[in-house]
Amino acid sequence: MSDHHHEHVGGHHRGHDEHHHHDFASANESHYDQRAKEYEEKLGEEGRKLTQGTVGTILKMEPLAFNKDTTVLDFACGTGFLSRMLIPHVKTISGVDISQGMVDIYNQWVAKEGIDQEAMKAHRLELKGDGTEFGGSKFDVVVCQAAYHHFASPSETTQLLAKFLKPGGSIFVADILNKTDKQLPGIEGYLDVVPHSKGFTEKEIKEILESGGLERFQFVEAASAINHEGHEMQFFVARVCALHDTTVVFITSNSQNPAFGPQKLLKMSGQDFRCNFNTSFFSSLHME
Repeated sequence: MSDHHHEHVGGHHRGHDEHHHHDFASANESHYDQRAKEYEEKLGEEGRKLTQGTVGTILKMEPLAFNKDTTVLDFACGTGFLSRMLIPHVKTISGVDISQGMVDIYNQWVAKEGIDQEAMKAHRLELKGDGTEFGGSKFDVVVCQAAYHHFASPSETTQLLAKFLKPGGSIFVADILNKTDKQLPGIEGYLDVVPHSKGFTEKEIKEILESGGLERFQFVEAASAINHEGHEMQFFVARVCALHDTTVVFITSNSQNPAFGPQKLLKMSGQDFRCNFNTSFFSSLHME
């Protein structure tokens, strides 16, 4: 559930056996349904500044991935802080959260701002990745802020999210950086909703994100924030993308050249230079 950096602090990637006896998804659903109405007030200005830092980092990491045609899935979207700051840079954002209370506030804000729900809308869903959700549509970008430490198995979550990416699409994950290998202060009252109580190291999040069959890992230390208990948390943004075969079309300006003819196709496996969209690159060659 995005934006959860102020209500508590998040955690370390522990073994699955330690988690499977507890239903973290149901615990998180109940936790945030109960707190949805007071959630944004509790986040405060620090939460907004942190989200601004996250969005700024994402846009700098891959500026070519965001334009008027970009479709975004905001997974564990919370009340929509990240979506609100990202919507000016993209075509559509579909939010998903397990908490109906959070989804309701997300959509109330959209209606209040007069934004078309075709452009920005949240859904209360537990994604299955069976090809039927969102009418089978896939997304150019998936974002997830401050939620990975809530997931019992972040690797399984990544594998699920990868199913919603278009070829060449990117996943951006923002979460708490584990710098001390110690349980973060103030977490004690939230262990029923936070299975990863130390944050993630760069190595851990790399292994988690690459487990989804994704590549070209990038990692940036982003903004820091002070939570409501006065503890500082350092956040990171990590990115991976789905590679694809790219067709490069060479068009000759001299169709009389028998060596080249009017067109020549070159298949370059996995050589998408930007790793964002499934695009054909066109290059004109003048042949004497």
